[in-house]
Amino acid sequence: MRSVYIPLRNSEEEVRVCLDQLPRDASDILDILKARQAPLDLWLIIAESLNNFDKFWRKEIDEHYADVRYERIAILNALGAYYSYLGKIETKQREKEEHFIMATQ
Repeated sequence: MRSVYIPLRNSEEEVRVCLDQLPRDASDILDILKARQAPLDLWLIIAESLNNFDKFWRKEIDEHYADVRYERIAILNALGAYYSYLGKIETKQREKEEHFIMATQ
């Protein structure tokens, strides 16, 4: 079972998140990540496990990690790759174009 550990702020304790048992509704996980000010690499791992690179995650990362430059670049690269892949496999032309537009934003 794949897991990540989110460190608690000002503590040596951690919250364990099982990546194989993540809920479809990511709001609880997102609340934990924000409250614990989890490192962005954990955000990326969880987002990849959820297959959930939507605008919701982008907004939260922009708000809470505006000064974390290099990790945000990794997130943006992953988002671009994710939407490029969706555009590549999509068969409907309109949706294909929307995915490629998202990849460049």
